[in-house]
Amino acid sequence: MTLKLFHITEFAESAYLSPETQREAIHPVTVLSLASLWLTLACNVPLWRELSHLPLESAQRWWLGLRLALLLGFALTALLSLLCWRRTFKPAILLLLLLAGLNLPLMLEQASFLDLRAGPSSWGMQLRHAFSWQSAGWFLALGLLPALWLWRLPIRRVPLLANLRQNMALLALSCVLLAGTWWFSAPDVTALMSSQPQLARLLNPISSFQAQAPELLGQLVPR
Repeated sequence: MTLKLFHITEFAESAYLSPETQREAIHPVTVLSLASLWLTLACNVPLWRELSHLPLESAQRWWLGLRLALLLGFALTALLSLLCWRRTFKPAILLLLLLAGLNLPLMLEQASFLDLRAGPSSWGMQLRHAFSWQSAGWFLALGLLPALWLWRLPIRRVPLLANLRQNMALLALSCVLLAGTWWFSAPDVTALMSSQPQLARLLNPISSFQAQAPELLGQLVPR
């Protein structure tokens, strides 16, 4: 009787084990896809604005923009698939959303970004120089509000082995699509970045990690 009562009260009311909560929760792959799409399209307003001002034909701008969006989206999906675990998934997306939101005023005003190698004092100085009520609105709308919505969003719990298989498949698929997109886009994208170097600084939030990538690779693969 005690076991039955414990089962009815404790487990049935648990937010993690309740079948009703699990059915209402969103699958992590869906959340990952929506986050990658939001970060790619909404949080890269400075990139799309700069691309629209280039002296190119409309069709050419759209074609270049599509390939840049695919490259960004697949790269972010690959990154998040490595972090798609119960304890790391939400914090990872929250940090990316907040970083992208903080980068927005810098990219809009100065074509710059937060360098993760610099300390918090450097970040604060950059943000103070770029602050305006308009930039604060961009951060609120595209960074903070989506992060708060995600924090309250119930995400379905996936068993460990199923989660491992899901993450490996998602990582492999996103890497294959990223490599394929780069294979047929490399000449045009490389030429574009060479002629318009400011565009490489507007890849939000990839630019913040790109600045730190050589140092990280040097630590992982010492010479």
